Amino acid sequence: MPSFRSAPTKPLIGRWPASSSLCHPRRGGGGGWGQPGRERGRRGTEGEAGGGEGRWGGGVAHARGAAGSRCSPLPRAATVRPQPCSGTSGEMWWLPAMLLLLLSSVCRGSAQLLFDSPRLVEKNACNHSVLLPCSVTNIELNNIRAMFVRWKYKGRDIYTFDGFQDKVTISNDFQSASIFVPDILSGNSSLRLSDDDAVLGNYTCEVTEANREGEIIVELRYHVVSWFNPKENILIVIFPILAILLSWGQFGIVTLKYKANCPSEKTFGLIISGIILTLFVIIGAALFIPGEYSIKNASGLGLIVVPTLMLVLLQYCVFMTAFGMTSFAIAILILQLGGYILAAVGLSLCVMVCAPTQGPLLISGLAIIALAELLGLVYMKFKASNQKPPQPPRKAVEEPLNAFKESKGMMNDE
Repeated sequence: MPSFRSAPTKPLIGRWPASSSLCHPRRGGGGGWGQPGRERGRRGTEGEAGGGEGRWGGGVAHARGAAGSRCSPLPRAATVRPQPCSGTSGEMWWLPAMLLLLLSSVCRGSAQLLFDSPRLVEKNACNHSVLLPCSVTNIELNNIRAMFVRWKYKGRDIYTFDGFQDKVTISNDFQSASIFVPDILSGNSSLRLSDDDAVLGNYTCEVTEANREGEIIVELRYHVVSWFNPKENILIVIFPILAILLSWGQFGIVTLKYKANCPSEKTFGLIISGIILTLFVIIGAALFIPGEYSIKNASGLGLIVVPTLMLVLLQYCVFMTAFGMTSFAIAILILQLGGYILAAVGLSLCVMVCAPTQGPLLISGLAIIALAELLGLVYMKFKASNQKPPQPPRKAVEEPLNAFKESKGMMNDE
């Protein structure tokens, strides 16, 4: 048989693509082990089945096959240069990058302080001070030396607290600015200002904890609040005016039905008193315009309520002029006096506070005063309709008649 001599194989050397896993290809997968070279520095050529790289002088050549990525053991004395290989493991290069990106995003999130407080605050005429909220929810270190708080108004610092230096700085334009320092560790960095220093506008709260920081903008607005609600305003004005109108009705009945019992001096005094009372209530109603609590509104309310005591005195004079004091007339006067006491107590309680809560008590007193005037008018009308015209005394008629008869008899005798 003829003998066949195998030709020497050439080393399969190729370039490696970038990959994340390092290994040596298996034998027989299309690549093969590189062969030792004859001179140092000679590079191999690419094979049809796979690529490889041979380094002469190193003693070992590496090759890659197209079919797989299984790694084969190397001789113990060989020097191995890590090379990437293809396959499933080579496609996982993005996993470390994703982990790094996730870690960086987590770090960025933890560096931000989170706030949980309203961004709009309203003040009104009843406020003596204003609290601007600034509440942080993720304070972690619990170390006052790591805290730094700054409040700004239109870019200017108005209050700063430096925990590391234990120092507080307050602007000259906001001398009333204050923060309760022990509450900073619990996340509360709210700023308190007096009503005079609380200028309307946007305030910025900046909080820093070591290398973490955050800020929130709080807007301060003015809100108009009525002293009494609209219904109470109407009733406070209506009841005194109604009582005055009923009092003038009683005066009309006296002048028409009981003219004989009402001399001109008393009638003049009742008219003057009624005019003064009416003027007081009208001026008070003009000052008591629905709006915020103010000295003007309080004065108007006083002019409405206090002069209603004159209604009790006028009704007493009318009763005495018409038919005198009866049990029903006394009951009406007691009821009216009780209503005035309730109104006076309600007035004192409402004037002392900016947001009155005793408005119903005041209105109840005024309503009782108006009810007593109505009862007095109905009672006078009833008494006037049942009263007969006054008859002259019989004795006063008989005496002139007897004197006339006697004089006539004496003339007959002559």
